[in-house]
Amino acid sequence: FNYLPKTYTQETIEEFKRYFKNYKISKNNLWLIKPRNSSLGNKIRFLKSVNDVRKNEIVTKYISNPLLINGKKFDLRFHVLVTGHNPLKIYVHSNGWAKVSSEKYDIDLDQLDNIFKHVTNLYLNKKNKNNFKVKESVVSFEKIKKYLKKEYKLNFSEIEKKVNDIIIKSIITMNHLEIKKENSMKLKSNNIYDLYGVDIMIDENFKPWLIEININPTLAEESLTLDRKKMLRQTLVDLFNIIGIVPYSHIDGKALEGEKKFKNYIEEAIQQSICEFTRPLGGFKRIFPLKSNIEIYKKYFKEISPINKYLWDTINNNLY
Repeated sequence: FNYLPKTYTQETIEEFKRYFKNYKISKNNLWLIKPRNSSLGNKIRFLKSVNDVRKNEIVTKYISNPLLINGKKFDLRFHVLVTGHNPLKIYVHSNGWAKVSSEKYDIDLDQLDNIFKHVTNLYLNKKNKNNFKVKESVVSFEKIKKYLKKEYKLNFSEIEKKVNDIIIKSIITMNHLEIKKENSMKLKSNNIYDLYGVDIMIDENFKPWLIEININPTLAEESLTLDRKKMLRQTLVDLFNIIGIVPYSHIDGKALEGEKKFKNYIEEAIQQSICEFTRPLGGFKRIFPLKSNIEIYKKYFKEISPINKYLWDTINNNLY
């Protein structure tokens, strides 16, 4: 997919070293080194020599033409809910925020070690004691929409459409792997959900780029600003409404919701999905599967499970 910057992983890093053995740093050819399975912006740095790359690190092409807010870099955090992979159902929440760097952006090759110009991670930018301001470093989508409209004549809804496409394709590429994992652990997909934090950067041509998908987005309130606490609380309330947490009796420990018997697991998964579609979404919006996009995206599945196909047929024959 062309929405992901060129990236070399541990499996392809030797190939990278061969191609870039004579690498010389330049403004139009910048690469970032990132630790694998890391967080909080730890140890992110610019590549200066192929010998800088250590074991369990990845190298990714740096987006050197980012769209700016008041002269600073930013990326967008979207919260994505996946309520099972078999069948696959994807939701995106309208609450989100922009993470903004603490210093104005430029590409001065002599100051590449000043990571506060180039990385938007909040925890890292807090270390910038001279220029860090919480209110300027975390900006709600509502404020971002107004800024982009005023400064760039850009409708945020157009960005959201492209981002939804990125999210759907990215989650689909994992589908067969997630189903195999569920099967190996003997788990039922309708009892599983994942909340992802998807980070998107927009370049000066208004093209969104996928920076990363966080499998453990920050949920600890003590680390959040007041605005983010409010947004996150609403996101979690909406999440629990969709996944249908069933209350239990404190007396006998039984579910207070009536039991229903199904002919087989496929029927159970489909009926529970239909029930899920009728629940209040709050700020979430289902982006896949929809009657309008099943045909568009089914070609991106490496394998189409019988349950996914059954749900798609059910949606196409009804108004879900």
